[in-house]
Amino acid sequence: MELSLIKGGSLFNRKPSKGIEFLINTKKVGNSLEEVAAFLKNNTAGLSETVIGDYLGEREEFALRVMHTYVDSFNFKSMDFGEAIRFFLRGFRLPGEHRK
Repeated sequence: MELSLIKGGSLFNRKPSKGIEFLINTKKVGNSLEEVAAFLKNNTAGLSETVIGDYLGEREEFALRVMHTYVDSFNFKSMDFGEAIRFFLRGFRLPGEHRK
């Protein structure tokens, strides 16, 4: 894995918005909502699932739009509710009430 991708992942795990900004600026992730959402969903940089959940729960405009794009990227056809929710929640942890 490239050093800047590792650095970006580490930064994301400490300060998610700064990590995304770094990864976009170093061209490790495209600046479109779809590319950022796919990066989070594929999690190839060792991102913390807890921090991904925190980022997707942010109220900042860009993060909120990424969250909507992330959610829209799933296909739940032919899944029952239980399967769909497990499939959806496998890549991040929901932030606790005390955290958001």
